[in-house]
Amino acid sequence: MTSRAFSKSANAAGKVAEFSRSGVECARELAKPFAKGAAGRRDLLESGCDAVDGSSTGARVPSKWALLGHPMIRRSPGMQTTTTVGLDIAKSVFQVHGVDANSNVVFCRQLKRRYLLTFFQKLPPCLVGIEACASSHYWSRELQALGHTVRLMPPAYVRPYVKRHKNDAADAEAICEAVTRRNMRFVPTKTPEQQSCLTLHRTRHLFIRQQTAIINSNRATWPSSGSSHRSGAVVWSSCSKLSPIAVTLDSPR
Repeated sequence: MTSRAFSKSANAAGKVAEFSRSGVECARELAKPFAKGAAGRRDLLESGCDAVDGSSTGARVPSKWALLGHPMIRRSPGMQTTTTVGLDIAKSVFQVHGVDANSNVVFCRQLKRRYLLTFFQKLPPCLVGIEACASSHYWSRELQALGHTVRLMPPAYVRPYVKRHKNDAADAEAICEAVTRRNMRFVPTKTPEQQSCLTLHRTRHLFIRQQTAIINSNRATWPSSGSSHRSGAVVWSSCSKLSPIAVTLDSPR
């Protein structure tokens, strides 16, 4: 055997040995969480499914995790150039669309609810656009606490910017485009106290509508027994002979 062939064989043998050692190390790393029981397995799964910079629990994820079909999504260097983000909020899965100062797309991805704030912590302070809805004020306050500038927009004003094939990605892109318009009208972010006050008013209006519906339903049955009463909120009861007894009360309005 020539020296060149011997050198090639030695290099090949060295690579095989290195790969074998890495495989053994990977197996040992994978075996550690399972030795801890259910808690260790749960930590391993959560660390492998993180959306930003690997583990969210602080656990060390094996380098061969991708071989098991659980790739990790790491932060790209271009994320630091992000200036504008369109956020399409939902119940469980959120869609984000980010661009830089030259309107070049930096990222367009889905995020689980538990990873949303962690993702925005990795971004530099930027302009975030959200469609105004029930939970948009909560997310606006949370993102503003992280140093971002948040703008809420009525969905009707964002709709013209949606391209064909309406979906979450297209909505997030439309929000990112609409928030940069100078003539866009924004909705101010409400405080928790303001939202609580609105909840009380909506509840009161609900009770008034229900009261009016009951009064109208009862008044519709009175002509059948020959009774007639003036307008107003009334409390009435009927006996077995369907002779109503009505008492007029002052309207709570």
